[in-house]
Amino acid sequence: MKETFNNRKNFLGSEVGLVKKTIGIPASTSYTAENNRKVVVAGTIFSSPYLGILYEDVDITDGANFGSLVIRGSYIDANLPSSASDYATSMSAQGLYAIAEGSTSRPSFGTVGLTQLSAPTTSVSTSTISWASISGAMGYNVYTSSKSLLSTLASSALSYAVASTGLYYIQTNGDNVTYASSDLASATVSALS
Repeated sequence: MKETFNNRKNFLGSEVGLVKKTIGIPASTSYTAENNRKVVVAGTIFSSPYLGILYEDVDITDGANFGSLVIRGSYIDANLPSSASDYATSMSAQGLYAIAEGSTSRPSFGTVGLTQLSAPTTSVSTSTISWASISGAMGYNVYTSSKSLLSTLASSALSYAVASTGLYYIQTNGDNVTYASSDLASATVSALS
């Protein structure tokens, strides 16, 4: 399952004529830290092995990974994480054109200004972590003590059985349209059944 990170501004001018090429993203690539992960954000410009713009977020926390690079089509320079003006001539020569969006208004689907959901109140009974339902939750994430994602659960799941003792974290997932995800709630499992 592909993990989704924060929503980004739309930088695509149009899907018409869009051509993407798969590339390897080295673990040494500049990244943004999000949700305790190393994320190369959508809209990042690459000049090698192909000149283009990264189509979607790529997680390089656990090492090199693959991503899609837009090499032909159109993009909105003002919506990129950093301007492509230094590459505009070369991009245009290969069919990747900068366009001005004009006065078009787009809805914001990011987490800025959204109501944050409450973190679940956890309880532990031997090897099971439980919590009460949170109104508006899309589901729940369970993290290890190092805050690595262990499992994503449906909104109807209100408990999780662990295989070992230790510290765990639970997060309420928001839809990033109406609600932002909660902070992490901790739960310590000290005995297994």
